[in-house]
Amino acid sequence: MKRLFSLLALFFVYNSALAQVPTITSFSPQNGEVGDTVTISGTNFGNLVSDNSVFFGGVEAQISSASNNSIVVVVPQTESRSKIQVVNKVSKLSVISTLDFSIKNGAGA
Repeated sequence: MKRLFSLLALFFVYNSALAQVPTITSFSPQNGEVGDTVTISGTNFGNLVSDNSVFFGGVEAQISSASNNSIVVVVPQTESRSKIQVVNKVSKLSVISTLDFSIKNGAGA
């Protein structure tokens, strides 16, 4: 029984090590208004809308479509400049953009 638990623990550690961290390579456009759509390009996103969450400065955005390397979202009401965070709910890993998205009519504008 102890050996079975050891094997199961090893399996979970191995699978966790194989999970790939998402990356954001670009997003377009880099500025816009609340309600506009933004395409986020990168790697290791979830293939389904339900596999991902996207946040603009901590405010969750509505996801229109998703694939392993692209997510289309609707810009939420948030601060005028904010980072974009993509969370892959399957791998439980996330990434935050290095550049800010500028919102023309955000709460901080």
